[in-house]
Amino acid sequence: NIFWPVFIALLSFLVIRPYAGGIHLPTYFSCLIVTLLVFLLIGFIAANIQPGLAATIIVILSVTIIGSILIHKYAPADTKTIPITDPDLRQDLKRKAYIVLLTFSVLAFVATLLFKGYLNLVIAACLGIFSQLISTHPIFFYLVERYLPEHN
Repeated sequence: NIFWPVFIALLSFLVIRPYAGGIHLPTYFSCLIVTLLVFLLIGFIAANIQPGLAATIIVILSVTIIGSILIHKYAPADTKTIPITDPDLRQDLKRKAYIVLLTFSVLAFVATLLFKGYLNLVIAACLGIFSQLISTHPIFFYLVERYLPEHN
C-alpha cells in the first residue's frame, strides 16, 4: 500500500515549496505526469523498504545537509513567469526555507526515535522534501528548457 508514503511525501514537498521555489513545468500535462511519476516512485520505494534506525538517521542527516546547501546556493529559485526581484523578499524566503528544513529535520529525527515501526514513512517524507529541494538546482531548469519546451 503506497497511499501513506505518497501522501506524506507530498505533504513534506508542499511545506517547503512556497519558500524554496523551484522549477515549473511548461504545461499542465507535463506537470501532472512528472509529479505522478515522482510521487508514485517515492511511494513505491518507501512501501517496499524496511530501513533500520541508523539508515533512517543517515537519510535525515543527508537530506538536511544537502538541502541546506541547495537552499544556500539556489533558493528561492524563481522562474521567468514568477521572478523574485525584491532582495528583502528573497532573503525572507530563504530564511523561511531554512526554518522549514531544520524543523522538518528535528521532527523527522524525533519521529524516527518514537515511531520505529514507521521508519519507511520518515524516509518518504525525506524523499518528498529532497525532491522539492533538488528542483531548485539549475540543472533542472536547463533540462526542462531543453527537453520540455513550452507548447503554445
